[in-house]
Amino acid sequence: MSTNKILIILLFFLLQYPLTLFFTNDEDMLYLPEEEKLLGIDGTEEIRKGRPVTLDELYGIIATPNSRSEITKLKYGKTIFKTVTTIDQHGLRISTASHRPGKSKHLLLIDSSMVFGEGLNDDQTLSHIINLKSNKYEAYPIAFYGYGPQQAWVRFKQEKLSSQVLENKGQAIFFTSEWDIWRFFGSLNTLYHTGEFPFIDEVSKGNFVHRGNFKNSGLWWQKLLINYCIPFLFCANFTSKIERRYLDDNQYSIIGRFFEDVERLYRKEFNVESFKIIFTGNSDEAQRLAQHTNIDVIPYLVTNEDSYVDGHLKPEPVIKLADFLFNTKLID
Repeated sequence: MSTNKILIILLFFLLQYPLTLFFTNDEDMLYLPEEEKLLGIDGTEEIRKGRPVTLDELYGIIATPNSRSEITKLKYGKTIFKTVTTIDQHGLRISTASHRPGKSKHLLLIDSSMVFGEGLNDDQTLSHIINLKSNKYEAYPIAFYGYGPQQAWVRFKQEKLSSQVLENKGQAIFFTSEWDIWRFFGSLNTLYHTGEFPFIDEVSKGNFVHRGNFKNSGLWWQKLLINYCIPFLFCANFTSKIERRYLDDNQYSIIGRFFEDVERLYRKEFNVESFKIIFTGNSDEAQRLAQHTNIDVIPYLVTNEDSYVDGHLKPEPVIKLADFLFNTKLID
């Protein structure tokens, strides 16, 4: 490595602290007993009353059990949305339409923010809509902010869902995209929020083990960035903007086998009708995943432009997704 490159790297690390101070202020990441205030450099301000998020050694973060929180998001002082989020004793988001008499089957909806319903009220979530429409299935949102596929694997590995889901027979739909696969591998553009996420390693073909998290057990460059770069807001924002557009065939082979292992763990715990993947990202990437797994992969494009506004979900795409599930007879 040339002397100039070494000097540039050293200068970058030396400037992180003053740049962080320049872009933030004393109110950033202000934690109060019952209120959390988060300020972003893009002019957004999020005020959380209650505790919707709890740090967790195994999952990284979890929804706080038995909690009710109000989240207000503003941009340049103007309220973008205000929502109520209610979490049950198991850490699952409550659907106010849930547990109607006569439901005989479960429907596990596995994903991150879209299934959880970030920016939506309890009665606007996908699980709520399905529970209103379906006479057979009780929908359970196995999801939380920014989760990747590894959190679902850990949850099934613990074999605790059978005590939380009332119906033994049913099916699961795993909503995923390129972003989830990036999170699984700890890609550079995801490290700003996945450092504490589970690091799952394939020790032999189809045999996966939990190695800790990316911060303490990831690849050397992941640990270096997470411990010495990401803590600074300037660096976190810089790395998050470095988009990764390519996943090689080996990575797709690994993630394909990983989804199959999630299905295996699911079938071990429940009487399973079906396990399907709905790929909400690029259709070409959906096809590539389908070539590397025995699980049915159904393409369903969800674009950020159509589904999100200022970083939170709009209700309309969730309604549209529910209609797609019913119209295609994936559920009834």
